[in-house]
Amino acid sequence: MQQQVVAVTVYIPTGRTKIREQNLHSHSSVLIGIAFSRTGTFIYGGIIKTNNQHLELFQRHNLNPILTAANWPYPINSVFNPGATLLPDGTTLLLCRVEDRRGHSHLCAARSANGIDNWQIDSHPTFMADPEHFPEELWGIEDPRITYVPELKKYTIVYTAYTRDGPGVALALTENFNTFERCGLIMHPDDKDAALLPRRIDGHWALIHRPVSPQGLTCGYRIRLIFDIGAITN
Repeated sequence: MQQQVVAVTVYIPTGRTKIREQNLHSHSSVLIGIAFSRTGTFIYGGIIKTNNQHLELFQRHNLNPILTAANWPYPINSVFNPGATLLPDGTTLLLCRVEDRRGHSHLCAARSANGIDNWQIDSHPTFMADPEHFPEELWGIEDPRITYVPELKKYTIVYTAYTRDGPGVALALTENFNTFERCGLIMHPDDKDAALLPRRIDGHWALIHRPVSPQGLTCGYRIRLIFDIGAITN
């Protein structure tokens, strides 16, 4: 019999994010992952409330922060807000937002066999802004979310591209996190913090994103059907 989850509440250690209570059915597992702050990377936990009882699923790891700027093989200012995925061999890959000494961000991959320690960090930026060809990336790229899409046999990376016009949502594809295919903006400013769902809904891809109102207020997370399959594969 399917268990009904009355409410799910997730807190990130910075205190900035909370998923509001909602009625859900637990026909798939709940994934709670790794959070980055400007002082380092933290493994964090969540609480699920079911049948009026709180079950603590995870504990903050005693090695927190598991990554800081001091771990980086080249000079940086800070590291935070990664996208996370498991590679086919079981390796955990974090595609980290790395802020350079100018305050501009790029993405850099870190890999670990257990997702906790012995991180192997790329010796140079993995995915740099390319404002010459993609002017929306003039002030850097931030906050990646990784989704493996079985139909494409590729990883999709949805990230924030920052320019004078504000933050927008951009998309890139990769098979190996060594080479990347940029698709450009898919949600125009002001919008950010997006993630692509791994399968189509009624023939369209769906995106969770966080638009900003003209008054500068965050409008909360929304789900939007954004394009048909040909927009990515062709």
